[in-house]
Amino acid sequence: MNKKFYGLFIVLMFILYGCSKDESFDSFLQSKMNEMEGKGKYSLIQKMENENNALVVFTTENDKKIYIAYMEKIDGKWEWRKTRGTEWETPQKWSVMDTAPYIYSGAISDPSISKVLVGNDAAELMEVKGNNRFWYFNGKSMDEKITIIKLDGSVEMLDEFEFS
Repeated sequence: MNKKFYGLFIVLMFILYGCSKDESFDSFLQSKMNEMEGKGKYSLIQKMENENNALVVFTTENDKKIYIAYMEKIDGKWEWRKTRGTEWETPQKWSVMDTAPYIYSGAISDPSISKVLVGNDAAELMEVKGNNRFWYFNGKSMDEKITIIKLDGSVEMLDEFEFS
């Protein structure tokens, strides 16, 4: 009787351990990307993960659109909270998510832009393909001033934003 009891106890412990184990971000992301495969293929550009949240930047199969997505870990499970996408060849390439965290982002296809500032802080700027680059910044509020600095040193303030 004791051997059966201990054997059952050990099996139950393994099952409980497996159920209580936090979901890994990589397995969550892979699952979500597989779900989106029906809408087209996606290419991961960059992922930034910490203990409780993550940002992912990815493009569509034909590279005409780029996305930034925010995920959050709640009760040990990852949740896809919000996504913002933009096309490279559209006039409106800059946006900010309208709820915290206030993630500013934009597509850049102008090679003369060397830096993007959100308030006084430099945004993360990444090469994607050809002259296409993408920038993002996790802001403290929704009303930060956006400035672009060009290679020749000229400065341009961006007045209009698309909120998402």
